[in-house]
Amino acid sequence: EKERRSKWLKTKYKLSYEEYEKLFINQRGLCAICQVKISIEAKLNGHDTACVDHNHATLKVRGLLCNHCNRAIGLMKENIESMKQMIFYLENSN
Repeated sequence: EKERRSKWLKTKYKLSYEEYEKLFINQRGLCAICQVKISIEAKLNGHDTACVDHNHATLKVRGLLCNHCNRAIGLMKENIESMKQMIFYLENSN
């Protein structure tokens, strides 16, 4: 599993497994956005596997996210203005 993941990280993100582990340790095993526990390996103890978040334009790795936060950013197409509007809507729609 580690060898397969290491190869995938290097191919997709130009990230070594050691760099991936360092991100995980620096984030204390938590999603960089919502702070839910994530796992460095596949579905460990029911925690989401850490998703590598990266800027799609520059390919720069930003951090590790849970599946929900990673998908939310992707669904919003990394559009900061749309995300701000979403927050405004949620804060003002009660």
